[in-house]
Amino acid sequence: MIREISLQELLRARELRAARQKELINKYQACLISFMVNTPGKFKVTVLSKKIHDEGSKVLRETFEKEYIFPIYQEVHKKATGIESFILVNMDEIKLKKILVEIEDNHLLGRLFDFDVINKEYQNISRQTIKKRGRRCLLCKDQAAVCVRSQKHSYEELLEKINTISKEYFNMMSE
Repeated sequence: MIREISLQELLRARELRAARQKELINKYQACLISFMVNTPGKFKVTVLSKKIHDEGSKVLRETFEKEYIFPIYQEVHKKATGIESFILVNMDEIKLKKILVEIEDNHLLGRLFDFDVINKEYQNISRQTIKKRGRRCLLCKDQAAVCVRSQKHSYEELLEKINTISKEYFNMMSE
């Protein structure tokens, strides 16, 4: 069921996600990949966001296989505030972040994937750490964070772009 999410729910989900991430890192003493779909607005779980998350999960599995990365633990939470995947791996966090940024930057749906890498010290490995620029806006060449903060683009514009990217990708895959 698709429902509107309040800001309080999103903030609470973020707190719970961070707590779970810390719990998993403590338990497994490994790097954690946190994967969600970039979805603007107050509707976080839709048929399309589920489809994008499934595709991102498939891309991760294929990348793991190709790169000989062996997850030691995985879990997925389907909540009204978004679908969250947590994957723990024993490998260098910088190398891992570079692999995931490669997917985000080069896969046709990559701009819609949000892969975070959190190391054993609970530090989020940023794009800047690996000397990469911040993500670009879906609609213009500005930094995404700047556009989000200033609310430069409407929800409708962003949703239309996400739908266009997704439709092109899934149509191409079905041919």
